[in-house]
Amino acid sequence: MSESRYTALKRSFWGLLHDHLRIKDEPSTDLAKRVQRLEDELALRDLLNTYTYYYDGSDLEGVISVFTDDATLVNPRGTYVGAKAIRENYAYNISNRKMSFHYATNVVVRVSEDGSEAAVSAFYHATTIYASRSLASNGGSYSIRARRGSGRWKIAEMRITYNYRARLAADNPADALKPFPAPTRAESSKDWIGPEAML
Repeated sequence: MSESRYTALKRSFWGLLHDHLRIKDEPSTDLAKRVQRLEDELALRDLLNTYTYYYDGSDLEGVISVFTDDATLVNPRGTYVGAKAIRENYAYNISNRKMSFHYATNVVVRVSEDGSEAAVSAFYHATTIYASRSLASNGGSYSIRARRGSGRWKIAEMRITYNYRARLAADNPADALKPFPAPTRAESSKDWIGPEAML
């Protein structure tokens, strides 16, 4: 498989995602290779989840840790190249919101024959609560080229699209519910997530 099949840049939205689907692994009779392929796929899915957990948790250092030092990030505002530019992008995003929740779905992973590079595609849906307490919902896709270095997968190139965006209205559905049964203890999930994680 040629390196270009794992390159996320300069491709149309659907064309890129469809190219990832067309990358087919040759079946191997070597059990060790098959196990390694499964381990790589799980590690790459974990890389995507790690990115969303760190980003939604406003952990800037964690977000930066999943990118290579020379990574390229393409988002609706432009292209950011290198750790410094990518850090500034995420510092800006994090400073403008209170919290967000990203749900990555429809994940497709393709690993190169030599196991040094991989393509990862996914759709996402996100809800963001801004510092002003306004809410927005948006969705789009991730297209990632990951590279293995020092035994660990990292993001070398990432394209994030916004395919839709909508404002949401905050409400309290509990207001419309009947009174709930008395709990055994007063401790609730609100006690361990804290006010910074609630609208």
